[in-house]
Amino acid sequence: MGGIAHILKNSGHHISGSDMQFYPPMSDQLKDSGIELISGYKTSSLPDADLYIIGNALSRGNESVEYILENKLPFKSGPEILGEMLAKKIVIAVSDGANKNYLFNSDERIDIVNKALFKDLKLNPKKISIVPFSSLTTDLCKKYKSNIILRGLRAVSDFEYEFQLAGMNRKLNNNIETIFLMSDVENQIISSRFVKEIIKLNGDIKKFTTKSTIKSLKEKYA
Repeated sequence: MGGIAHILKNSGHHISGSDMQFYPPMSDQLKDSGIELISGYKTSSLPDADLYIIGNALSRGNESVEYILENKLPFKSGPEILGEMLAKKIVIAVSDGANKNYLFNSDERIDIVNKALFKDLKLNPKKISIVPFSSLTTDLCKKYKSNIILRGLRAVSDFEYEFQLAGMNRKLNNNIETIFLMSDVENQIISSRFVKEIIKLNGDIKKFTTKSTIKSLKEKYA
């Protein structure tokens, strides 16, 4: 929610936010951006607003949530707001860097992503671009006029590295905000290393990836 708050603030909106507790460095970043931090969810502290955004951590029974619903005040969920931000165009960037030992080269990976998204999952290709890059991520964002980076987190152990990376990107361009998306609990155990080990031993990986990706992996290990 802090990331969404930054994005909306940079878009020219007046933003305030409520939580039971605030922790640095996010609390410091919010304050530095001029975002008012409100401790707790008492309705007496709830500001007048054109729109209230309710995060996923809040549910029925929360004092502020109940007040908003009972008084039919305008509200949206955090994912709903994020979806609106991403509605125009999504750019999937495939790294062409030499600092990682990839199983497939960048052209092959772009082809795999294309088939997985548009052939297997039937997503709309008009709203999604898949591009290679070997530059700074912030330079790529500037090229495509994007101020949001989406990063998936498979497990809590990924967070420290990803948080440091997000902080460095923000230092390079403070108009860019990183939004972290956690995987579903049942998918947190899945890793590319495990999937590759299973396919090399002729195991079944249908639960872990798409039909076209399985074909590409089998061809690679044939």
